Amino acid sequence: MYGWREIMNLKYALAAAASLCGVCGVATTASAAEITLELIDSYDRADPFGLAYDGTHIWWADNGGVIRQMTTDGVDTGVSFSGPVWSELAWDGSQLIMTQNNTVYFFDRDGSNMTTQTITAAPYTGILGLNDGLDWDNGELWISPDIGNVYRMEGDLSAFVGASPFLGGGGGYSGVERIQATNGTDYVIVVNDASSPRELCVHTLGGVEIGCQAFSNSRYEGLAFDGRYLWAADYFGDRIDKYDILSDGGSIIDPGVGEVPLPAALPLMLLGLGGLGAAARRKKKA
Repeated sequence: MYGWREIMNLKYALAAAASLCGVCGVATTASAAEITLELIDSYDRADPFGLAYDGTHIWWADNGGVIRQMTTDGVDTGVSFSGPVWSELAWDGSQLIMTQNNTVYFFDRDGSNMTTQTITAAPYTGILGLNDGLDWDNGELWISPDIGNVYRMEGDLSAFVGASPFLGGGGGYSGVERIQATNGTDYVIVVNDASSPRELCVHTLGGVEIGCQAFSNSRYEGLAFDGRYLWAADYFGDRIDKYDILSDGGSIIDPGVGEVPLPAALPLMLLGLGGLGAAARRKKKA
């Protein structure tokens, strides 16, 4: 058996390795609130308005209500169909969603099996017209009806979650998307269309603004999140852009979260083995 000295030497060796590898594979949360955007790619599309991600493909709707499918590499698959209305687009986990007035349309990825649900929560019941922002997340509907507010409603659409509206008084919002960051924190991403140029703003679930970044020469409407990148439909620029969201220069979404890269794990392994070797040599001398 090893004596207490050997055990303590091994403990110190492992502690040193841990300190050297303190950030290996572990995402950190930025303490500052500086939000910047990195354009990853841009795809030419005519009049893109609505966007949704179904776990595999990006779906986008034009101003005529035609819905088309493309890969996350921006390649059209050739799948398309006419949606029920011209509106923003979302995915509820099993079907696509569009809204108009107080009606929410649910339908399959070929336009079939459509059902509708009426929004009964007041004061939204008195608001008619086009919805610029739409997202379905955690059984909740996030919606921006182009009147200066963002609403967060229960899945049965009969009640609001928390304060109503979620955001208001900003002069206008278009796209809205809820995402979960690497550290497990939920953020709500919105496009502020009252500013010129439009801004992308990051908020907490409590509605607190973390930071904003201006879009240069862009007029974005719908947003979608593919688990790694944020997609934005530039209706007036005839393109769909893919962004990484950065906080203090680091991506909010880390693709390698939970994984320890091999080069970072090696120091821990080598120091641990070294500690075991030293302990064995001391035991042999004794």
